[in-house]
Amino acid sequence: MSAAEEFHQLKLKFIDPIQHDYEVVRPIVLLSETVAERSRQTDIERTVVGEKARRFVQEGMLGLVDQRTDQAGRKGHEYPEVVASYILYLKQIYPPIHYREIVRIVERKFGYKTNHHTVKSFLERYPIPVQLAGVSP
Repeated sequence: MSAAEEFHQLKLKFIDPIQHDYEVVRPIVLLSETVAERSRQTDIERTVVGEKARRFVQEGMLGLVDQRTDQAGRKGHEYPEVVASYILYLKQIYPPIHYREIVRIVERKFGYKTNHHTVKSFLERYPIPVQLAGVSP
């Protein structure tokens, strides 16, 4: 079985993207295989394979973590602690509340100006546990 066929069979068993990336670079790092050859075997562009191998050598397994999973662009808005906890409290006691209603309540109660987009992204980062009716904790 060729190395390309072996990789494609192995690929069917991967359960984690880091496992996939490790198997792509393993022959380069351990067996001194060339980036170009491994690129042909895996059907992944040579520059991508080379970059993965470089990051693995420099950072170890953590170098294989997909960098795009970190929030690209702007960092999420951080509310003052009292405002953040109150937004979470409002959503927990009344889950169907609209984001614009939360904005109005926060502005009146704390004098803190925000908008519904920011409230929505904040609540997406901090999901509220839902208590099912008739189920006691």
